[in-house]
Amino acid sequence: MAQAPRQIKSNHLYEICFRAREGLPLPVTNYMRLLITCILARTQRDFKVTLCHHIWHGNHPHLLAILHDADQARRFYMELQKKLTEAIKRLLGLKYLNIWA
Repeated sequence: MAQAPRQIKSNHLYEICFRAREGLPLPVTNYMRLLITCILARTQRDFKVTLCHHIWHGNHPHLLAILHDADQARRFYMELQKKLTEAIKRLLGLKYLNIWA
């Protein structure tokens, strides 16, 4: 049975979660915590999503956010994944990296 696409209502609280394909690309270190916090702040500011709470595991986050509209929510999600991937690529000195499932 196919699921209906999720509809995002303005100014409602949602959980955002995405998982790494494999491994633990987000190790629990002070440096990684600083990197994640900076990326979250910059992405949230640019896309007008209100972050209420976030918990990060080694391979996935749980973010609680108030989404102001569906388009900005989608842009926030994609931009957050992109910025995290770019930061990890720079740390590891890689040209290509596909982290997220």
